[in-house]
Amino acid sequence: IYKNSFETMYNNIHHSYEEMSKRFDTKFIINSGDLIHNAKKEFKNKLYSPDGLHIGEMGCYIVGANLTKMLLGKKLSITNIFMPIDSELSKEEFVKAIEFVNNSKGFEF
Repeated sequence: IYKNSFETMYNNIHHSYEEMSKRFDTKFIINSGDLIHNAKKEFKNKLYSPDGLHIGEMGCYIVGANLTKMLLGKKLSITNIFMPIDSELSKEEFVKAIEFVNNSKGFEF
């Protein structure tokens, strides 16, 4: 279906959000697709897994941080952040991810 096209995949995900929003009559969707799409500019090669088709550790961290932000209803702290012990990412990269999430909508449709 996607033929390894990020744009095709993004457009299909976005369409799915539209359909779910209409079907369930909601204005509130945790929109991870748009968040990852926007994160491509900021995180480039750190966002995806080695296969280049799926989100990797940074992408998963961003999506999880956004979900946490939405559940808590407030921005996340950059002074007391969760970092996996065996991560290949630096503390600075995690801080940058939290700042990105805090400054992103990523949840409304």
